[in-house]
Amino acid sequence: MVLFQRRKSCVKLKDDVENVASFSDKDWDLIGLGYIYLSNIKTVGDARSAILTLNAKIEEIRIAHDKIDDQVFVAWGKFKSLQEEEAQNIKLKAILEMGGMIEHTIDNYQKHIQSFHRSGLVKRFGQGPYYIEVEILLKGISRFFTLQTVVTDIMHHTVYVFMDMVDRKVWDNSTFVHNQDHVLDISPISSGKKTLEVRKLAFPEHSEEHLHEQNTLAFSGIGPEMYLNLKNNSEMHGQGGDGNPCFAKVVIGLSTMSSLKATSAEIRNDDIKTSTTLIKSMKIVEISDKRLIQYGIVKHTRSLRKN
Repeated sequence: MVLFQRRKSCVKLKDDVENVASFSDKDWDLIGLGYIYLSNIKTVGDARSAILTLNAKIEEIRIAHDKIDDQVFVAWGKFKSLQEEEAQNIKLKAILEMGGMIEHTIDNYQKHIQSFHRSGLVKRFGQGPYYIEVEILLKGISRFFTLQTVVTDIMHHTVYVFMDMVDRKVWDNSTFVHNQDHVLDISPISSGKKTLEVRKLAFPEHSEEHLHEQNTLAFSGIGPEMYLNLKNNSEMHGQGGDGNPCFAKVVIGLSTMSSLKATSAEIRNDDIKTSTTLIKSMKIVEISDKRLIQYGIVKHTRSLRKN
């Protein structure tokens, strides 16, 4: 229909030119289109010239169209990129806000546990610090040492979990494991290899007052495994290292600690990979002020670093 209308518009041209049969359908289309603007076409030459002009114009339009397409494509890509970036920023903002809410919730949760265990320590065990007597069987002979915990105004949760396990005799018939030169590992496993009822920390606590010095006791991570530091491990296991909670120190029986350390050295020298020392019991004990004075123990937070 379009071709017919264009050809109809060229009747005058057909009457004026010769050899019109040599024009193709495409030529007639272009002539019909161009006739609107080139009404003075009188000859076949004029028509062919018009066709060439129109082809050139069409090519210009095609090139311009391609450029516009490219510009639209680039602009759309930038728009999508900005849209995605904005979406990411919105998500990031939401995540950060949620993270802040979660951190606040966790902080409140930790404070609640610390407050609960602070009062729990006093109710169950009285005012701290607390003393735990450890009996071990070393080379067939019973030996003893005594631990002093940190005071109750620091690391309430850590001390409570430890004292609760001692009170429930979780550590009775467990073992020291001699397999490293800097620590003695303690696992709540009985000599019969039966796993006992244990409790882990809800979160690790730290205090700059209580470093991983020699002869101190710490949880490994959140427990329940613990270890005795055979040397100063503050850099390795403190807040600058793996951040394990250190909460007690040997204050009586340092000779026993020296024997345990020597046993570990003997095992390494004999090229034995692992050996154990039986922990017969851990129990909470009272120490008189006279005995505290005798051993130079002061009921003060900093005493754990001085003795």
